[in-house]
Amino acid sequence: MSTHEKLIKRFKGKRILFLENDYNLHNSVGNFYNWCIENKIKTNALFRIKELPMDYILDQVLWFDVIAFETQWVGEKSYEIKEAISKLTDPKIILECYCYKPTWYRKPKGIKHTLFTLECHNEDINEWQFDKLKF
Repeated sequence: MSTHEKLIKRFKGKRILFLENDYNLHNSVGNFYNWCIENKIKTNALFRIKELPMDYILDQVLWFDVIAFETQWVGEKSYEIKEAISKLTDPKIILECYCYKPTWYRKPKGIKHTLFTLECHNEDINEWQFDKLKF
């Protein structure tokens, strides 16, 4: 199965929330965002998350099926979000888009969510690597 087919199977009919530290989606997460738009997958993005109230971010996270972000979870707010998401009882799909190395290689114990990594730095989807993390 091609990467495109795997992504369609996993994300068609889902709502994807992009969390971004910057003012725009670029690099890997931008490539995935563009793919979502081309395939008519519902999306929204929160920009400059370090400046947003935590309650607002979590309200948005609860409404969406998939939470997508680009490596790395750096900065104080990112750690708060990561911790808050890990405590949610409503299972989510968490997708880390990365350029060179993902933050996670294995699913951390105690996490109820389904975790995936997507290496999508190259604009050519045939070169993307989509993996589900396991314990």
